[in-house]
Amino acid sequence: MSVLTETDERHLRRAIALAAAARDAGDGPFGSLLVDAGGRVLAEEDRRQHPPKFLYNGL
Repeated sequence: MSVLTETDERHLRRAIALAAAARDAGDGPFGSLLVDAGGRVLAEEDRRQHPPKFLYNGL
């Protein structure tokens, strides 16, 4: 079983905040982060952004 690190928790909290922002804007409550193995955020999206920008940024 894996252990949730402080970095993991920070990223999860950010995804939740993105989802809340989308919900508050009247869209579905969805948010996501794309994070590399070192914990660096490469992209973040919420449901209001169609299609996700990182699909076109070569990530």
